[in-house]
Amino acid sequence: MAGLSYHEVELLSKFIAFLHKESPPSDSAAPGVPLSIFLHSELSCFEALVCYLRDDLGHSYKEIGRLLHRQSGPIGVTYRNALKKKTGKLDVSSLKQIPLEIFDQEHYTIFECIVIYLKDKARFSFSEIAKYLCRNYRTIWTVYQRAKKKEEVVK
Repeated sequence: MAGLSYHEVELLSKFIAFLHKESPPSDSAAPGVPLSIFLHSELSCFEALVCYLRDDLGHSYKEIGRLLHRQSGPIGVTYRNALKKKTGKLDVSSLKQIPLEIFDQEHYTIFECIVIYLKDKARFSFSEIAKYLCRNYRTIWTVYQRAKKKEEVVK
């Protein structure tokens, strides 16, 4: 945690402890992704997800593509790009889980799927989601609004 002040380290420790308390509601007992993997602010949500599925669960690009309803070619490119940015291992200790089944919406980005799930299903506020995903709350609001517009078009 180089470069962080004592106050920032203390705040981050409290936030990580909060992540370990309980899981957001899940519709099923399907496998999930620990919410704490997104605390790597240098990685996008998609990159963090691909790294977790590849490094921690040992899935091939083809299996990851099947799980995320995406093509395997871009999965490999995303993984290699993430390796260039990533420092250390992802934090997989969180008890809060995001079910893999939320990524079956091909017309949404991975980021949009996560934001929609956390807002609509887990009932988190935009500022809470922003903390979990290491993004500005206005970015989260914008992504959510864009996804809702897509939802209207798809219907």
